[in-house]
Amino acid sequence: MNDAPRLPLTGAAIGVAPMLVLGYAAVRLLDPGGRPGLAWTASHLLLLAAFVMFGLAIPGIGQTAARGGRTRRVVAVVTAVVAAVGVFCAFGQTLTDIAVGLIATDRAGMNVLFHQIHSYPGVGLAFGSIGPILFFVGLPALTALLAAARPPQMAAWGAVAVAVGALLPVATLDLLPLAALLMTLGLAPLGWRLTHATRLARSPVPASEPSAVREREAAGDR
Repeated sequence: MNDAPRLPLTGAAIGVAPMLVLGYAAVRLLDPGGRPGLAWTASHLLLLAAFVMFGLAIPGIGQTAARGGRTRRVVAVVTAVVAAVGVFCAFGQTLTDIAVGLIATDRAGMNVLFHQIHSYPGVGLAFGSIGPILFFVGLPALTALLAAARPPQMAAWGAVAVAVGALLPVATLDLLPLAALLMTLGLAPLGWRLTHATRLARSPVPASEPSAVREREAAGDR
């Protein structure tokens, strides 16, 4: 299957997503107490958009990571599914945060609403303590597969930056700005490479060129 049409979307989403997370972290600093209001709503809308971008990027990242043998394809598909489930859960968690912020009038009211929502069976696990973490495990695992590919599809330092950036918010949200910067640095070259490779693949090759040259360039684009 030709996945080239999806690569521009993947490359753009990879570049935009961590910058949206950085925007979320910056706006969040305006209200460190996490109270209902403009800062809460605006920051979480940025985070919601970030998870949309990550959701758009994961299929393309998974397809890129799956290029290889059967075992590698299976591992890449499973890892991409885990990351996608995590994105869905994180999206739901963020949507809940926005709704609670719009309904409640103070932090105490938000805490009551959060407790009520998470008291439903499975909701707390899916959209709170476990589900979103799958994304922060799945994305670094995908980038590790890209870095371990032969030839590498991503620099090793980029995969390390993404892994550290994904783990920092799990420890504490106070490190979110640093985490977003690391993920931006780690993912930006991958986004550029996927977009650039797609443009090369779509560039017409003059019919007058020797067939061997055309075949060699086509192989390089793949």
